[in-house]
Order: sequence, then structure tokens, then C-alpha cells
Amino acid sequence: MTITADPFPGIPAPPGARAGDWEQNLQYDGFSRALTWCSYGSRRGASVDVDGRQESDGGVFTRHVSIWGIAEGEAMSSVDARRLAALLITAADEMDRL
Repeated sequence: MTITADPFPGIPAPPGARAGDWEQNLQYDGFSRALTWCSYGSRRGASVDVDGRQESDGGVFTRHVSIWGIAEGEAMSSVDARRLAALLITAADEMDRL
């Protein structure tokens, strides 16, 4: 279940993050929302985000690096592997800066 009106106006998104809509958390009691600080990559191939989740129980949030656009075990060329490695380093540096 997604909530479109902000049911938790007293819980701001962390500085610099774009926040998604609050959604019912099916693992834990309460609600959470997706957070994204930055995205690197292109429309083709893999992309790398600094993202996380924020819980409705006081605004606690996580931050991590995620890889999108490739399947587990997917083969890639050395060029694509180096491109992904560069994106990961860029995202890790940005996460450290945050």
C-alpha cells in the first residue's frame, strides 16, 4: 500500500536525499520510503546509486551503494567491467562525502 499524502510530515528526508512515497513495510510494523542521493550510469547497461530507506519510527535511515540493470551472474566484457568499476568508485566516494 502506497500513501500519497505525507502521513509523517514531521519526518523530513535526510539532507540531499530525494524521497519516494511512504509504503507499508511488510517486514516490519510501520511504513518506510525509498531514498536516493545520487545515480550514476546510462540508460544502457548498469547504473549505480547511493540510496537507502527511511523508516517511519522516528526517521532512522540507511544508506548504501546499489547496482541496477544487471542480473546476478550476468557476463560482461572487460570494457563494461571497467565502466562498472568506475561507477562503483564514484558512488563510494560520494557516499563517503555524505
